[in-house]
Amino acid sequence: MTHLTQYLIDLPLVPAILLKVTLVLCVGWMLHFALAKCNPRWQVLLWRGVIVGVFMVAVLAPYEYMSIPVVRPPEPALPVEVLPVAGPVADIEMAVPTVTRPVPEPQSMEVSRPSFSLSAWVIEHGRALAFGIWLLMTLVLGLRLVIGYGRVTHRLRSSCPGSPSMQQTLDRVARDFQCQRKIVLRCSSDLATPFLAGLFRPTIILPEEMQNHEYQTKLPAILTHELVHFLSGDMIWMLVTRLFSTVLWFHPLVWKLCNAHGKACETVCDGVAADYVGDAEAYATVLAHVALRVSGRPSAVAGIPMAREANIMTRLRRLKQQIDSAPLARQSVVISVLVGLMGFVGLGGLGLVYADANLDSQGSIHDIKGRVVNQQGRPIANAQVALSTKTLSVSISSGKLHAPKWGQTESRIVSTDAQGDFDLGQSPDGGYDVIVACEQGYACVRSEDLSSPYAIAIQPWARVEGKLAENRAAVESKVWMSQRPNITWLKRKRRFSFETPYDDDGRFVFEKVPPGWYEVGYLIRTGQMYTHTCRTPIEVKAGQTKTMALAGTGRPVIGRFAVPERYGKPIDFGAGLRSLKTSGPQESRPSDFERMTKREQAQWLQQYRSSDQYKQAMYDQVIYNTNARQYAFRINKDGAFRIEDVIPGKYTFTVNIETPMGQRPSREIASYYGSVTAPPMPGNRSDDPLDLGDLVLTMHHDSQLSVGDSAPLFTAQTLEGQSISLSEYRGRYVLLSFWTTTFHPELDLLKELHNTYGKHAEFAILGFGANDTHEEVKRYVKEADIPWPQVFVGEMYQRDKMDSPIARDYAPQHLPQIMLVGPEGKILAEGLRADKLRSVVQETLDSVILVPLPITLPKQTKASTGPSSIAGIRNMDSHRGKPRLEFLVSRDVTNVALNKPVTASTDPPAVGTLSQIVDGDKEAIRGTEVDLGRKTQWVQIDLESLHELSAILFWHFHRQERVYFDVVVQVADDPGFTHNVRTLFNNDDDNSSGLGVGRDLHYRETYEGKLVNAGLEVAQYVRLSSNENTLNDRSHYLEVEVYGRPVK
Repeated sequence: MTHLTQYLIDLPLVPAILLKVTLVLCVGWMLHFALAKCNPRWQVLLWRGVIVGVFMVAVLAPYEYMSIPVVRPPEPALPVEVLPVAGPVADIEMAVPTVTRPVPEPQSMEVSRPSFSLSAWVIEHGRALAFGIWLLMTLVLGLRLVIGYGRVTHRLRSSCPGSPSMQQTLDRVARDFQCQRKIVLRCSSDLATPFLAGLFRPTIILPEEMQNHEYQTKLPAILTHELVHFLSGDMIWMLVTRLFSTVLWFHPLVWKLCNAHGKACETVCDGVAADYVGDAEAYATVLAHVALRVSGRPSAVAGIPMAREANIMTRLRRLKQQIDSAPLARQSVVISVLVGLMGFVGLGGLGLVYADANLDSQGSIHDIKGRVVNQQGRPIANAQVALSTKTLSVSISSGKLHAPKWGQTESRIVSTDAQGDFDLGQSPDGGYDVIVACEQGYACVRSEDLSSPYAIAIQPWARVEGKLAENRAAVESKVWMSQRPNITWLKRKRRFSFETPYDDDGRFVFEKVPPGWYEVGYLIRTGQMYTHTCRTPIEVKAGQTKTMALAGTGRPVIGRFAVPERYGKPIDFGAGLRSLKTSGPQESRPSDFERMTKREQAQWLQQYRSSDQYKQAMYDQVIYNTNARQYAFRINKDGAFRIEDVIPGKYTFTVNIETPMGQRPSREIASYYGSVTAPPMPGNRSDDPLDLGDLVLTMHHDSQLSVGDSAPLFTAQTLEGQSISLSEYRGRYVLLSFWTTTFHPELDLLKELHNTYGKHAEFAILGFGANDTHEEVKRYVKEADIPWPQVFVGEMYQRDKMDSPIARDYAPQHLPQIMLVGPEGKILAEGLRADKLRSVVQETLDSVILVPLPITLPKQTKASTGPSSIAGIRNMDSHRGKPRLEFLVSRDVTNVALNKPVTASTDPPAVGTLSQIVDGDKEAIRGTEVDLGRKTQWVQIDLESLHELSAILFWHFHRQERVYFDVVVQVADDPGFTHNVRTLFNNDDDNSSGLGVGRDLHYRETYEGKLVNAGLEVAQYVRLSSNENTLNDRSHYLEVEVYGRPVK
């Protein structure tokens, strides 16, 4: 806890409000200077926002609804004076010390008269004194403001109405700006400059001499300036800023606030007036003339005078710089206001509070800090500490913690310092484990068992030694050991895995083993793959050595896998799963289980296997059972197999025969699933094999469909009884979804794709319900509200029981199975699940489904719809005034020119920068256009790679309606436009540009821009040329958008 933090917490309310107000004003002034060269409307919005923000902060500050907890430091111990005692004291360390003071006798006390102290009086009455000074100065400044408004009222009363011609000029300007209020025009002989006054009856007062004829050409500019003040609400905000400055007169950051806001308002009015006049230099002349009249004469305290001597040079300089003062984009203003409001609300209710130093460790978010100690409580330096959660994983091998080499999870591993302390950062949501590993030992502590302060005592490492049975040769002569699954495995991921070699006698040792349950096995080759066999569970305890024997008990199990006689050809047994493992607990199914539907059976099994009873049985009978085993084995070419060292027990036999590794597509050819019981034997060892005989494989479809195959045609009845044929969907993209009532995980995603693409004729979904009754499939479709056609296909797992031709022809290896069939009837993709399903459909359909070109038009400016000055131009496009027809493109077409490199015939341009042409801003406000200069000019965009182009849309400068001449649009493969140049548009009817005579029509420049069909040309470079326009000899560009998609 620093002194500053403690001071902020204990700060009284009024100083706390002033501190927050100061922060708002500091940010305001920083933004004011940062916006110096931007549109002055931003500065106007800024200062008005600052005033609103100060008010909000002052109102919200007392509530402090957003408190930041700060840990209170421990209180310093009181000094205790140990006094000598005459007798014995019971347990001096447990006694509560008491501080006593001698009390003087009454007769020894002197009564003294207090002397007056000025400093003490100021301290005692400081708040009242400060409030008195503030109130006095506020009243004085307020009185000055009232006197100023009184002087304005007097001038209004003493002024006379302006001439009818002047009032008509004002009314015409007001109509041009769509002003609904009546503005009164008056003249006064004692005024030096025009000004606006009157909150309820707005009045523009002009000096009396401005009625002379010499001012008739200057009046529109002067009246526009004052009218914009009224339309912008400057009268109200000027009053608010003066009241604001009056209340906070003591604050240095407020002293220039009125001036800053006023300058910004004046600059906005100057810019609008200059635009209205159409000549910034002429308006500057008028402003300078008015300012000369003000020189040496005082301005009104109230009202808004047109010119003040103090800021006139700044305004003239900004006019010369032509700083844009057009209205701000609505979206930008809304975003800025929302950001400001959120900041003010947050700052207003922000406060620091003391929090308890001991944080609750049960589910609260806090920093995980602690210390690692040995069994004697001494700290351990350089110990590794890791966090284990559902997303943070850790592995351990050879006594070291490290990030797992598998999966996509992250890790958080730190080391303790010299004092044994560690910091794992903020605790995650939910439970977690803290794992510790060092040379002396290991520890694993659950978050539920941690208590503050965290002191984790390590346990000594365990050790495993054993012997592999004779004649059991492992691949690379290594034995493997891995942690057995535990209750928190899915919630808190950690993996303990070890490998160690064995010697000539088969002896092996695992050092630095954490305590817990493990399984030990040795590596064998099962054909084209490798895995571990004779996996034997063991329990290892801290600080102990576990001795074990690996293999060498039980008996061999032999047999032969046979293919059905009707199959008629051999298969390759090289790849696939071969597993014989101890069976799980017997499921006590209800008596009516067989009468349940398959969906009800699946729901019952899922619920039962989630119960604590089943989980405990699994741990007792399989996971933590030292007599549990899992074996792998090799199948010979003739199907014969031999499994070594099978001890007595009940086993589950699972075999999958797959296509040889490297063969694509990989698929399952055959499978076997059954149970085996190994009977007891004398001495738990026998060399007599248990012969299982011939085990007949279940064959899967030997000609399963794959990508590139033709989808088998079919005709079937839907669940509603309508006839449906795949041939009817020729020319469309069709998703074929095979599913079961017990497992349909992609249903929601299929609904999403149907809602997105189902309305387009190019796409359809067909569903096929399998492995249940017709009634159950129909009920499932109704309950799930599936909108696309559904066909019942019956059995799809066992080929012998397949009644539907669709089931026999498609026969997917696994259900569910989703495949995409193209317009030509070919399978484009199969095995579609989750993100792969979404991405394949999107990438395929977005390139073929046509949608309107996603154009965002700029605002329609007043100038672009005004009276046309275009006359006598031949070959004009008659589209003017009609809505543009929709231009259809593929769904994946976007503006590929956005923020791409731009070059031009004139670099740098006379006005603007080339990057503005592709920045996405196409609003016709001053400063956004790029002026390339006189005569023929061109601009070129590098798309940085080949693109298939659909359309090119561009705007020259639509602030005023005009026609640009000799417009030529070309694309090419090289930046010099010497190779494979293609002309997409050319209205140069006399070859003035030297690019050939064009036959395209001239067009009016409007806010809609000019759209050119690119005809799916493939190119990297786009060039646009133009030559003068009907208003001047310049070539302008606001924005160029190139719509297309990368060439794959």
